[in-house]
Amino acid sequence: MGWVPAHPEETPAYAAPRIRLVRHRGGQHARQARRLARSRAMTHLLCRNKLIDFAAWKAKFDAHVPVQREAGLRLERMWRSVEDPNEVFLLFEVRDIARALGYIDAPESEAAERASGVIDVELHFIEDSGQGARDQGRA
Repeated sequence: MGWVPAHPEETPAYAAPRIRLVRHRGGQHARQARRLARSRAMTHLLCRNKLIDFAAWKAKFDAHVPVQREAGLRLERMWRSVEDPNEVFLLFEVRDIARALGYIDAPESEAAERASGVIDVELHFIEDSGQGARDQGRA
């Protein structure tokens, strides 16, 4: 079943989003950026956002595309949960990991999430394992 706040009336629109981010603090960003820059695999950012209202969030998200592109992020896919239409999954191509990490950690990004109605975030940097369906004989 989809996520439902226990007391939605207690989740004000201005509340800071809870961020469960598979991101690293401090010097680990630089190490991660160097490792991913050496990798030949395409790096992606998989995001899961829980929202107060999808329509309100989507309008603000669409207006934020130029900032995402400056950060080296290009949206490839967006999905909505079947169980909860206010839960979205986003897949970004990451063209510049250092810029993407800088964007994610910027106070302006958290403020933009809060203003758009994001109440929970989970982020994962991922890369192709080389083990697609074709590699497993299921083409």
